[in-house]
Amino acid sequence: MEPIDRIGMGIRSNVNDMVSKAENAKETLEQAVADMQIDKAVKTAAAAMASKAENVKETIGETVEAAAAAVASKAEDVKETIGETVEAAAAAVASKAENVKKMLD
Repeated sequence: MEPIDRIGMGIRSNVNDMVSKAENAKETLEQAVADMQIDKAVKTAAAAMASKAENVKETIGETVEAAAAAVASKAEDVKETIGETVEAAAAAVASKAENVKKMLD
């Protein structure tokens, strides 16, 4: 093999090696970009879920407060109804007692 052929082969070998390294670097860079995009998507999804969870938490708190107010209001209504019923029953008993007293006199 002549020296010029050897030099040509060496140059071609070096060029092929540089092309391979460049292709590997390109693949590595593309993978890094893809990984960054995935990380960004995961962070965006996590932020959206956290926001939604906060909204659900607020809604639950408001619903619990409204339910407690409704129960308290209903309890007050029941208390008033019981009071009115007791007063009516007491008046009826007093009236009956008065009637019995008149009959005994």
